[in-house]
Amino acid sequence: LKTLKFMIIGNMGDGKSTFVKEITGQDVKIGKGSSSCTKESTMYKMDDASIQKIEGLSKLSARIEIIDTPGINSDKENICDTTLQILNQLDEIKSINGILYTVDMSKERD
Repeated sequence: LKTLKFMIIGNMGDGKSTFVKEITGQDVKIGKGSSSCTKESTMYKMDDASIQKIEGLSKLSARIEIIDTPGINSDKENICDTTLQILNQLDEIKSINGILYTVDMSKERD
């Protein structure tokens, strides 16, 4: 089977880890309030049961890996450091099939 890899990026508190927890069924630590829980990127492999739950995924005949990343704004002093960490991981992975960018739609625009 081929392996499809997807990276989840977005700001702190936008629901990246919650999304990963929901689609993988794994025990993913979720942050609360203004503290970031994800300090470094972590890969989660979807098992067959999780893949079967999502319409259309089973037709791909592939392993699926989801990479949860720290919020881009999780370290307000060093946004560049967080972004560099994510870019370095992308370079290490070599092959990625998609990037999902999360946005918290409940937040009001400035």
